[in-house]
Formats: sequence, C-alpha cells, structure tokens
Amino acid sequence: MLITVFARREPTRNQEARALERISPGSCKRLTDIAVYRDRECTQPFGRFGPDHSLRPRSSSKTVRLNCWSWALEWVAPLH
Repeated sequence: MLITVFARREPTRNQEARALERISPGSCKRLTDIAVYRDRECTQPFGRFGPDHSLRPRSSSKTVRLNCWSWALEWVAPLH
C-alpha cells in the first residue's frame, strides 16, 4: 500500500516563463507547475514539477514517482 501525497496546479515559478510574461503579458497564462504536498491542506511542500518537466503527473494520474519512491496521488483544487 502506497502512502498518499496531494497535488494541485499552481502558477509557474519557472524563471524563463516569468520573464516571457513580462515581455508579452498573457503569453504564459496556461503554464502551471504541479506542486506536491504531504498534507491535504497543502501546507507541507514535498516536490514540484515545472511546466517543462517530462515526467510530471497528469490530472488522470493516480501515482507519482518522487524522490525515488512511488506515492499514491490525490488531486486537490488548483491554486488560482
């Protein structure tokens, strides 16, 4: 049985994307990070997948590989 971690979409922290947003406002509106937390309230950060990460979990993902371990994944409401 896998231990559960919690994920949600958050505005990107990717520096290149943020620089592009300053040059062309609105161009990065859809770029989001997937933030993974240890608790349902999303107060204990555990990991982050940037918009360009090839193995980031999709909304249909039920598990995630993080820090060399597999974890059960539960999605919570996105941060806007």
